[in-house]
Formats: sequence, C-alpha cells, structure tokens
Amino acid sequence: MITPELANTFVRDWIKSFNDHNIVDILSHYEDELVFYSPFILLLNFNKEGVIRTKSEMTD
Repeated sequence: MITPELANTFVRDWIKSFNDHNIVDILSHYEDELVFYSPFILLLNFNKEGVIRTKSEMTD
C-alpha cells in the first residue's frame, strides 16, 4: 500500500515535470507499455490508428 508521504512525493514530482514541460520526466512515472488515445494523434498525422502504445513512440 502506498503511504500518504509517497503519494505526495509522486504527485509533486509529476506536477513539476509537467510544469517544466519535460516529457521524459513525465513518462518516467508510467510503465513502458501504455495505451494513449487522442484525436490529436490523428490531427497531427502522428499515425493512422490514433493511439500510442509505448513510451518510445511519444518521444521519437
């Protein structure tokens, strides 16, 4: 079980990474394999599926 202190540290670190616009630090909070859907994936012609499945796809 996660302690309140550990949860607060995690949240503060995530918010700092987000505010710093540091995608590598943000993604360090997640597993390597993920599923991320967004209409912007299609709009930006990132891929034709509209889904990202790994962290490396988000940083390439």
